[in-house]
Amino acid sequence: MSAVALIALAGLWPFASGTDTPDPVPTVADAVPVEIVPGRPDPDSDPQKAADAYAAFLASPAAADETLRLTAMRRLADLRLDAAEAAVAEGRPADAMLAESVSLYEQLLSAPALTDAPSRDHWLYQLARAHAMAARTQAAEAALAALVNEYPGSPMAPEAWFRIGESRFASSDWAAAEEAYRATRDASAGGEFAEQAQYKLGWALFKQARHEESFPAFAARLAENPLAEQDAAGRELVEDSLRAMAIGFAALDGPESVARWLDSVPSAAGWAWLAWARLGDLYRDNERWTDAAAAYAGWARRAPLDVKAPDMQGRAIGALTEGGFSGEALIAMAEYADAFGRQSPWWEGRQAADHPQVRKQLKDALDTLAAHHHAAFQAGDGSALEAAEWYRRWLEEFPGAPEAPERHFLLGELLYEDGRLVAAAEAYHSAAFAYGNHARAAEAGFAAIVARRDLVESENEDGSMDSRSAARSELIDAQLAFADAFGSDPRAPAVRVEAARRLLDMGRLEDAALQADRALADGRADPADAAAALLVSGHAAFGLGAYPVAEGRYAEWLTSPGDSSLEGAVTERLAAAIYRQGEAAEAAGDPVQAVVHYRRVADAVPTSPLAASGRHDAAALLFRQGDWTAAAAAYEDFLGAWPGHPLAPGARISLAEALVNAGDPGRAAPAWSAVSRLPGEDVALRRTAAWRAAELYVEAGLMADAEAGLEDYLRRFAEPADAAFEARSRLAELAGRRQDLERRQHWLREIITAQAAAGPAASARSTTLAAEAAMELARPAVEAFATAELALPLEQTVPAKVSTMEAAVAALGAAARYNVAEVTTEATFRMGELYRGMGSALMQSARPAGLDAETLEQYELLLEEQAFPFEEKAIDIHEANAARAAEGLYDEWIVKSFDALSRLVPARWDRRETGERLVRLSD
Repeated sequence: MSAVALIALAGLWPFASGTDTPDPVPTVADAVPVEIVPGRPDPDSDPQKAADAYAAFLASPAAADETLRLTAMRRLADLRLDAAEAAVAEGRPADAMLAESVSLYEQLLSAPALTDAPSRDHWLYQLARAHAMAARTQAAEAALAALVNEYPGSPMAPEAWFRIGESRFASSDWAAAEEAYRATRDASAGGEFAEQAQYKLGWALFKQARHEESFPAFAARLAENPLAEQDAAGRELVEDSLRAMAIGFAALDGPESVARWLDSVPSAAGWAWLAWARLGDLYRDNERWTDAAAAYAGWARRAPLDVKAPDMQGRAIGALTEGGFSGEALIAMAEYADAFGRQSPWWEGRQAADHPQVRKQLKDALDTLAAHHHAAFQAGDGSALEAAEWYRRWLEEFPGAPEAPERHFLLGELLYEDGRLVAAAEAYHSAAFAYGNHARAAEAGFAAIVARRDLVESENEDGSMDSRSAARSELIDAQLAFADAFGSDPRAPAVRVEAARRLLDMGRLEDAALQADRALADGRADPADAAAALLVSGHAAFGLGAYPVAEGRYAEWLTSPGDSSLEGAVTERLAAAIYRQGEAAEAAGDPVQAVVHYRRVADAVPTSPLAASGRHDAAALLFRQGDWTAAAAAYEDFLGAWPGHPLAPGARISLAEALVNAGDPGRAAPAWSAVSRLPGEDVALRRTAAWRAAELYVEAGLMADAEAGLEDYLRRFAEPADAAFEARSRLAELAGRRQDLERRQHWLREIITAQAAAGPAASARSTTLAAEAAMELARPAVEAFATAELALPLEQTVPAKVSTMEAAVAALGAAARYNVAEVTTEATFRMGELYRGMGSALMQSARPAGLDAETLEQYELLLEEQAFPFEEKAIDIHEANAARAAEGLYDEWIVKSFDALSRLVPARWDRRETGERLVRLSD
């Protein structure tokens, strides 16, 4: 056998120092006492000399003493075996020494005197050792078998069984090796070979593919010696055990096998994660990437709160990434983020500073997830919501990280791309202002503005009033924040001017003025923005009532290179600013200065519509101040310059009123007449103006003009009826004043005719006027009756008298039928008097001449008979009139009826009552 083979076999005896063997252990030989042969030097002084001495002794006659011979043989065997072992270790020949030691041990074992020697187990052990070093494996195993069979309780039995197992294992006799290892474990009972035997038992079972049976053997080593407590050799042994278990798990059901087996081994809690880890390592070494990930992640799912859970999930991510399974890797990263984020239960009782690798892995996972989903969304294959959620989780986990501003900016970009403008603006704002000064702060701040602008446009199309207002306010806030924070940015002046304009649009005038003035004071705005700032400042000042400031800003703008298309509008604003100064002065109680400003509008901006308004309002102010002459002159000035102005009708009215108040009815009358003919004016106004013109003509003594005015009134304003009736009445009155009876009666008849045609439009006033007119027209008939004389012959004059009476009665009846109390009582009284007068006329008429007394008496009787009906009718009529007193009506005509009755029927009516009271209903 070669030296190499010898060395290899020797490595099994005792255990070599390799990874699979423990440190060498003492043997039974070390416990055998050394017996000194008498007369010989101390054998321990030099082993070789001692051995030579023992050999010489055995060759000498002294060896005839059996006791001494056997002792020398035993000692020489041990010395030769030790020397052979040293020679093998040094690579020197040892065959002779090994053969000699074998011979000596065999002689000892066969010696009859030593059959019951207590050292026989030692000699068997040494014999086996010698055979092993001589590469006689079967002979060595046979010696060991004899030892364990003959001396099962020997201290060397555990090692002997173990050596048997090792021999069988080396021969690939796995079942026989299993038996030997089990015997070693049982014999050792926790001794020094028990651990190694348990380990090698696992391997024997492993070699037989009895994996589940091998797990307890390997696990026993792990349970007794945690990995952290091992030296290098022990650590390697543990790793080999784990690898063997991993191979077994892989051969079964992989991760399911691990979980199933660990459920049955509570003692594995301290190292169970290693079973999952080594299974994952095995798969990974074989490039079974998804299986490796499943194994790694299996522990993270099984024990999510274990300190190793993050590491194992991280290994799963690494395996999937390394294998190119990007989709699965992303899922694993998401699981990592859910399980080991700072808000997860895993961190309870733990500090981030103690687990930097977990935080780093989490950051990397969140980074990858956010970037992936962002890119997927941009490619049209992903959800922006999902990507945004990963960015937000990144920011929640690492708000103070150097990358946080960039991540917040990317979140804003993503949200903007997705059209989620509010959220995008908020993200940009945070990126700009939440992290101090950084490279993308200004860009983020401006991006927030862009997002807010888009939001304003969107809300303008579809939003409610409240949402539009909120969007505009938030845009302004973003713009001002940018302009204030990034003043050196070239975009800042334009942004501030835009903010000022938007503030103006929202009615936040003080803020608008402040920002516009800041932009102007800064001096860096380009000409267009500066011009815009001037306008905003002017408009804001105008809105705030600072009209002199506004006037100055507008005037400055008109001299600046602004947008020429706005020149007309700004010019109008300039006019308005001057005009408003007039209003302000008027409100402040300074009418003189107000008139100055109002007039100044036309001087400064003669083409402005406010020029006319200013001149008009100056006149109106003078009017309100009661300066009638100046007001009239101002109105005439206004009307002369702008006769067709919309304010002209009102100005004409005010002019007419001013002339009236100035005491000039002669000029006021035609002014009101002109008002009555204003086209488009309210009919009531024009009608009133026409009436007032007529009255003023009367006041001015221009009667012909007054009558012409009233007649014109009737032609143009037949309605309302009451006013028309009054006009006819006034015309009748005016005709009466100039003694034109015919014209007066014409208008009285017009009143009666109009009343007859009025229908529902008739009123109490029109009825009264008609009744009075009828009464007046009846009086000539009454006078005609009174003047008609009864002359003889009566048969000729009485009919004429009666005819005049009937005409008067008819006229009076027409007046009475209007049922106007004062007219009806007068008409009734006068009718009664007509009948009484007719009776009296008959009785007072001349008697025919030449009548004798009897004939005269008969004539008198005849007259009485003729007069009596008239008197009776008169009594009836007066009584009817008097009866009205009982109805509460008691005027002069009723009183006169009472007087008439007292004369007609004294017995009945000539009685006086105290406390009589006359009620005059009308003058």
